[in-house]
Amino acid sequence: MSFLSKLRLKKKDKDPASSQSEVVEPVQNADVSTKPGTKLSRENLGLFIFDNTRQESDYSIDIIAVHGLGGDWEKTWTDDNGALWIRDFLPLQLPPARIMSYGYNSKIAFSKAVTDINDEAAMLLDRLDGERQSKDQKARPIIFISHSLGGIVVKKALILAHERSRHYSDLLNSVRGLVFFGVPHRGSDIAYWGNFAANLLKVTQLGFGTNTSFVEALKRNSETFADISQQFIERGADLPIRTFYETEKLLNQLIVDKDSARLNLPNEIAVGVAGANHISICKFSRADSQKYKPVWRAIKNLADSTLVDSTALSANSPDRISTSPAACFTVPFGRDLKFIGRKDIIAEVGRHLKVQRRVALAGIGGVGKSQIAIEYCYRFRDQYPESHVFWIHASTVSRIDQGYKVIARKLGMPGWNDPKIDRFQLVSEYLSDGAHGRWLLVLDNADDSDNFFSAKPNPSLVGSEQSAPLVNYLPHSSNGSILITTRDKRVGERLANREKAIMVLPMTVPEAEDLLWSKMGQEVSSDKTKPSELLEALEYLPLAITQAAAFISENSITVEAYLKAFHAEDSEIQDLLSEDLPDLRRDFESQNSVLRTWKVSFDQIRKQKPRAAEILSLMAVLDRQGIPKMLLRGDDEQEIGFTTALGTLQAFSLVAVEKGGASFEIHRLVKISTQIWLELQGETAKWQEVALKVLTAAFPTVDYSAWVTCEALSPHVQIVSRYTFISDQSLLQRTKLLHNMSSYDRAQGRYNLAYEGGLDALSTRERVLGPEHPDTLTSMNNLAGVLGDQGKYEAAEDMHRRVLELSEKVLGPEHPDTLTSMNNLALVLDN
Repeated sequence: MSFLSKLRLKKKDKDPASSQSEVVEPVQNADVSTKPGTKLSRENLGLFIFDNTRQESDYSIDIIAVHGLGGDWEKTWTDDNGALWIRDFLPLQLPPARIMSYGYNSKIAFSKAVTDINDEAAMLLDRLDGERQSKDQKARPIIFISHSLGGIVVKKALILAHERSRHYSDLLNSVRGLVFFGVPHRGSDIAYWGNFAANLLKVTQLGFGTNTSFVEALKRNSETFADISQQFIERGADLPIRTFYETEKLLNQLIVDKDSARLNLPNEIAVGVAGANHISICKFSRADSQKYKPVWRAIKNLADSTLVDSTALSANSPDRISTSPAACFTVPFGRDLKFIGRKDIIAEVGRHLKVQRRVALAGIGGVGKSQIAIEYCYRFRDQYPESHVFWIHASTVSRIDQGYKVIARKLGMPGWNDPKIDRFQLVSEYLSDGAHGRWLLVLDNADDSDNFFSAKPNPSLVGSEQSAPLVNYLPHSSNGSILITTRDKRVGERLANREKAIMVLPMTVPEAEDLLWSKMGQEVSSDKTKPSELLEALEYLPLAITQAAAFISENSITVEAYLKAFHAEDSEIQDLLSEDLPDLRRDFESQNSVLRTWKVSFDQIRKQKPRAAEILSLMAVLDRQGIPKMLLRGDDEQEIGFTTALGTLQAFSLVAVEKGGASFEIHRLVKISTQIWLELQGETAKWQEVALKVLTAAFPTVDYSAWVTCEALSPHVQIVSRYTFISDQSLLQRTKLLHNMSSYDRAQGRYNLAYEGGLDALSTRERVLGPEHPDTLTSMNNLAGVLGDQGKYEAAEDMHRRVLELSEKVLGPEHPDTLTSMNNLALVLDN
């Protein structure tokens, strides 16, 4: 009998529009203590099994559903017609599956402290572990299904299982797939979580009313949610994931939009659910509906692959190593069939690896290092099809550990999953053995030297106190090569046995043009000068070009329109640089916007070399070119400390030395991104004041011998003088700077600029010091002189008379400054 014939169907009487369609009449609820057909007692909390009447040997897989905020283990999954698909459809479609639903008090879990979420995740693990006691049960694969914030509980449970692998290793190793319905995945974007909580409570009518304290509690917990999402990245990198996102608004709002619902992992398949909002996304009225079919296919594919793997594992123990394992290829990205340029760099990598075992690619974030490494991996496989190619995300120790685990598992190494065996040692010794053939290992995003060179507890061993640096576990073999990508060339060169890194620079003009048109897919501008202007503005940086092309295409605008926004106020440029458009060819941990990509570098520099971060912060509030060393070095700063700090910025390719070595420049996009970073840190005003202080101290009193220094500093004065300062001390420093700059402009014959600066200085001193203060009189005298230089003799005469009058009153008729004022008046009268 077919599945549909097993369901009890009837005509729908109440809705004339659907009188010709058939709907499911759901079967009765069942729990662990009842037979099918018996109504469930209405408990809300716990782990509920929908059919517990079958023999344990009948089950080959466990599927666990977890509801979200304000949800219910039963109602969350139940359609308006009463159909509960995880009970009524799925068991008949997937007989080997034992299906459970977890109920918990989500309002409490998400509204208080982190321990509440931890407790719910821990209870889920404990109750699931309690249902899996026998050896066969412990080995049974698991698929989790979660809705909305239920995904937070599932992700936290997996994190805890990893942290407590001594107790939950069986559970952890049994998880073979995840299905997410409208689960928000926004990483470390803390601000997002507070807005998400408010929107969710506002539109879903979950019975919380207008409990603003509950909303605020969720907002306070936003950092917890962000941490869970960030930690999960390292735990979920090797799990098949099926993501479903809502396509309809709820009260004019998408609760979890497409970009928020997707993890953008290479192991994730994400699709929208037609006609579904945040509540209805996980409810299905019938098993043959178009809305349900993609969900069923996703679960079936996960189950099929899981059961096949389980059968293979039972027939072939994972602890038994193959004498000649097939060539492994673990690069998590597909090949870019439209890969642009970089031929010289790829050829250089090949030449270097012929004479040395390790090579580093270094360059600024977003310059295309990883893309070059991906393409090299595919070319290496084409040339040596029998060789292994391994890819390890090296941004954190946990991800390095995960990478070694994948290698050990793929090669079937004995004990690869035993928490008592050191996986680092296992993999290192295996690959260092020349008998195991040729291999290429990529360490991608190896930016943090602490990950490799600091002694830390070994993460691959539960409870280990071993503290050997991870660099000791990089394999050495005449048959093996290691390719490193890094933002910090010093780290790359240390990992590459002190061999000089290959610097990856921005693209050439022809490469950049090819990349732009390949990403846009069509010409959107007939004026070829506009794309050239755009590429120059983007400094030929691949990430910036890719994101600009995506923005232009997605918003159906012209290159001219994008350029107009780019050349507008800095705030608009900041918006463009912050635009995070998904790119499946970048690691899910890597940010897709230019700003967020460089924020990783900024944060790393602050952690690694705080003084370098200070210098970068100061440079970001000055003019971007011709920044003299004298402005950057502290008064009592040691030469070696200053030099190494600057070296850090140069190693990350964020600043460059100008010709002669006496001054520096910072790329325009880097400067704007650093400014946004300072805003996020709440430090913009602080560094503007630092810039004002160092400029005021450095700008000399004008005479002929100081003209070179004044000219070098004047572009920075023009930038800094436009900032807004509040304190009297800062205002007076700015006034002094403007006064000296006005004197220099006057000496250079730039009378209009001299007048503007002098008038600004005078206005501020009159307001802060009063009209009779000697400094105010000095500014007034200077401005009167500029008026005379401009030929405005009557105005100059009036001002000189005012200066003379006030000088006589304040200083006395015989004071030298009074006599100088009298002389200046006489000169104007003579003119």
